[in-house]
Amino acid sequence: MQDNLESVGWLNKMAAQGSEIATFCTGAFLLGASGLLSGKIATTHVDACTAFRTAFPDVNLRADLTVTHDGGLYTSGGATSSFHLMLHLIRKFCGSKQAIAVAKIFAIDMDRKQQSYFSTFNIERTHLDPLVKLAQEKIEEGYQQTVTIEELIKDIPSSRRNMLRRFKLVTGITPIEYLQQTRIAAAKKLLEQTAEQMNEVIYKSGYSDPKAFRKVFKKNVGMTPKAYRDKFYYG
Repeated sequence: MQDNLESVGWLNKMAAQGSEIATFCTGAFLLGASGLLSGKIATTHVDACTAFRTAFPDVNLRADLTVTHDGGLYTSGGATSSFHLMLHLIRKFCGSKQAIAVAKIFAIDMDRKQQSYFSTFNIERTHLDPLVKLAQEKIEEGYQQTVTIEELIKDIPSSRRNMLRRFKLVTGITPIEYLQQTRIAAAKKLLEQTAEQMNEVIYKSGYSDPKAFRKVFKKNVGMTPKAYRDKFYYG
């Protein structure tokens, strides 16, 4: 942050003069540090979202979106999402006809509005809280069991309230969200690498209710399990 003070000051100066500002990928962190995104919608690289939420809790982060626009401030996801940001800006300032022409020239798919399916589950593991580490290990070892989070971490010497508080403080998410993300990550891997029947994928991911699995999967990934397999299967 100290190294970027001059840039942060310049961003605020430009905004005060009426300039519209756009960032892509983790450039949103610089915009967040300026305070300009406070209370506004933004996005960033899907794998940087946990760190962004921790650093800027007052920003309405939409990790699922490829591009956001709120009050003259624009953000976009990973590096290639800058193409979609470019099209968004061209459409706004030059019109849809010009944006479509540019999309055709550069072969850009204009319909990609989400980036959730590119995310990888990579939660902080270098912290020094031994109880949270133990809880993480128990969840990762037992996620295939169709049990509650309370059953998975019942042997940890801590009250439920204390564990929930410490877990979220360290990882940025609750234990049940951690379990859910662990299961979804396992399902994505199975869909990418195997041709197993969907019921088997659901079972091996720790779910017993296909309807619930599909609902959670779509909410977290932004597409159905079948659509994900069609897009990413390489087995």
